[in-house]
Amino acid sequence: MSKLVPPYGSDVLMPLLVPEAERAEELNRAKTLKAIPMTSRETSDFLMLAMGAYTPLTGFMGSEDWRGSTADMKLSNGVFWPIPITLSCDKELADSLVQAFEDNPEWMAVEPLFEGPADQLLEDLEENLKECAALLLVYGNSTPPWVRAQLRRYNKLEKSRTESPRLKTILLGPPAPKSDRDLGASGQFTKMDCQNGITTDHLHRIMADLRM
Repeated sequence: MSKLVPPYGSDVLMPLLVPEAERAEELNRAKTLKAIPMTSRETSDFLMLAMGAYTPLTGFMGSEDWRGSTADMKLSNGVFWPIPITLSCDKELADSLVQAFEDNPEWMAVEPLFEGPADQLLEDLEENLKECAALLLVYGNSTPPWVRAQLRRYNKLEKSRTESPRLKTILLGPPAPKSDRDLGASGQFTKMDCQNGITTDHLHRIMADLRM
């Protein structure tokens, strides 16, 4: 009798589908959880996780597996895995930048407001664009039209600034891929490829550019 080849990195296949007997309860629980939008790539990864095709992963990667995969091509348990399987989030990327600045006494980082009346959010955004010493635009889950709208908004407000920011960079974050064609007239901005997640090297490069 032939013997099937065991799953990669595990003795058994690890599908993540909920057993039918538990499905109704889990569907009710899911209604109480925060909904997270997914790209087509993330949806595909989700289906692969569900059917066990990504065994031995037990879900989207946490920080340790992601760092191991991107830096050493290994999961935290030592299994060779060169491709990150992640669920992206723009605010998490922005938060990591803010934390990096907070850890450096030379600089202060300010995120735009994310909650409140629409006119208050817009006023806060435009004041930041007028006064910031450096501008980092995170392009992650956002759509290309949204990114181009922010670039047009900045180009309009730049005329009211007393001096230009010392750094104007677009961070091309996950999910990949991203294209310069998405960005329209963004020639005055430099681009930094963070499509596999932001790393310590990215932060060091940003800090170095600010000190120039």
